[in-house]
Amino acid sequence: MSIHTGKDKVNISIIVCCYNGNDTINSCLESLLNQKRDQIYIEVVLVDDGSRDGTADKIDVFLEKKDELEKIEFNYFRKENEGLSIARNFGMEKSKSKIIAFIDEDAIADRNFSKNIVEIFNKYEDVNCIGGEVLLSNSTNSFANLIQNSIFSFQMKSDTAVIGTNMAFRKKTIKSVGGFQPEFTYRGDESALFIKGKNIINIFKSNNVIIHHPQPAKLIF
Repeated sequence: MSIHTGKDKVNISIIVCCYNGNDTINSCLESLLNQKRDQIYIEVVLVDDGSRDGTADKIDVFLEKKDELEKIEFNYFRKENEGLSIARNFGMEKSKSKIIAFIDEDAIADRNFSKNIVEIFNKYEDVNCIGGEVLLSNSTNSFANLIQNSIFSFQMKSDTAVIGTNMAFRKKTIKSVGGFQPEFTYRGDESALFIKGKNIINIFKSNNVIIHHPQPAKLIF
């Protein structure tokens, strides 16, 4: 299912891979719908990786309301469940732009998310990967704050740390290293990608490319 802008040029494709995201997918899509567009055209590629809850229904309802859009296009694909890496590779193959960004189904994009990514890639020709800022969305939960301000904060401070829920690439760069490893079905696929592309991927860390994302609300055994 697609909703088109009627424009040939897409400046950025945002890939959202979701699995059983019934409770969060609508907020994610609303944040992408409300992106500050200015002179850029945005494509959102939704890959439903065989969800078994109400995710597909939520997406259908969302898309039915978006019959008159300007400078944005939503393309929705539902496939059998094969894991995150394969879903990300699938979304990349379906995308139309030379610039692709990935966010999770439970992420909420800052209004300037797309615009800032495009501006950075246009400004720095040698940069082929952007690692953005991940802010805590469930900040009222004390356990979530503990995780965010300890382990996660330490990881984010690294110049080479790119968090999978907020990363953008020149598409040709991912293709040149063979895409995401299909063995990673849930997490860790971005780490494998960076290991494969350590001599190719040039990372730019930006505090202006922002998404909001939850941390676990309790310890899970």
